[in-house]
Amino acid sequence: MAFEDIIAKIREDATAQAETVLAEARDDVEGRVSEARGQAEQMKAERLRQAEREAESDRQRTLALARLAARDMVLACKQATVERVFDLVAEEIDGLDEASYSALLEKLLVARASDEQEVLPGRADARVLDEGFVRRANERLQDRGVSLTLAGPAEGIERGFLLRRGRIILNSSIGTIIAEARERLENDVHRKLFGGGEEAGP
Repeated sequence: MAFEDIIAKIREDATAQAETVLAEARDDVEGRVSEARGQAEQMKAERLRQAEREAESDRQRTLALARLAARDMVLACKQATVERVFDLVAEEIDGLDEASYSALLEKLLVARASDEQEVLPGRADARVLDEGFVRRANERLQDRGVSLTLAGPAEGIERGFLLRRGRIILNSSIGTIIAEARERLENDVHRKLFGGGEEAGP
């Protein structure tokens, strides 16, 4: 083989080898680019899904807080309404004429007396809760074996009375009686006002 032919053959082989290497390099680059694009799309999709999850979580949290705030507002309004009902009861008692108020006190005294007790009227009711008042109450209490005696005015209460037997004192002030009635009747009042069996308090 002539020298020129050998040179041509070497050049031809080198060119073919270079083209092969170049093609492989081109394929490798294209593969890497394609892989990078795929990874980028996956990352983009994952970030989008993460953003959607976070947005949904924020939405649910906001809704939950809004529901709690709304519930608290409703309960506060209901509680205020129930409190107003019992305030109206107190106002109605304050507005009774003397005969009606005296009848109410007598009814309360007969209902709450349970033994030989002293009656200590509130300072504002000392004129109403007199000896005649206690005598009438005793007449109604005879069949229960209960006997009451009148003592001096009670310290610390304005309206109503205390029942005392030795060191045992039953507070029967108007404020205490309304508070006791509220404990017993608050749920019933709540049901009548709003329906259902939900508690009036928070």
